[in-house]
Amino acid sequence: MSNESLKHFGVKGMKWGVRKAKSSSSGLSRFRGKGIFDIRKRINMERKFKELSEEDLYPGKKAITKIIKESAKDTFEKISEQNKK
Repeated sequence: MSNESLKHFGVKGMKWGVRKAKSSSSGLSRFRGKGIFDIRKRINMERKFKELSEEDLYPGKKAITKIIKESAKDTFEKISEQNKK
């Protein structure tokens, strides 16, 4: 008998000649230092834009909403008066 044997030291199921891609270190490296500052700055800018867009970009929104509510109220009152008769 000979002492020759085949031993497997790879990952089970891996194909021959294919290497695994190296993963980044937990993915948190992009949040270090300036990255966190940039993220917070972006969040604040988005919040300010949302406030501006609600107030400044749609100045007639309150007036239109009021008109629609009054018209719906009038219509509901007319229908309820007709059903009472």
